[in-house]
Amino acid sequence: VVHVATHIRSSVLIGVDLGPNLSVTGSLATILWLIALRREGIHVSAWQFLKVGVLVMPPALLLATLALSFTG
Repeated sequence: VVHVATHIRSSVLIGVDLGPNLSVTGSLATILWLIALRREGIHVSAWQFLKVGVLVMPPALLLATLALSFTG
């Protein structure tokens, strides 16, 4: 068993949670949502997904970092 400092572990968790916001293939959940949307006739391109992700990710990262700093 490898022991990792809490702040490192928390930082990695934030990264793997936010990373899929930039890439359509970043997570299985994203792929499943895109399939469901396409079945309903809604098409979201990788470029559209990236543009929204770039706007949404910085505030989410800031809030997650602030929450981490307050909770230790």
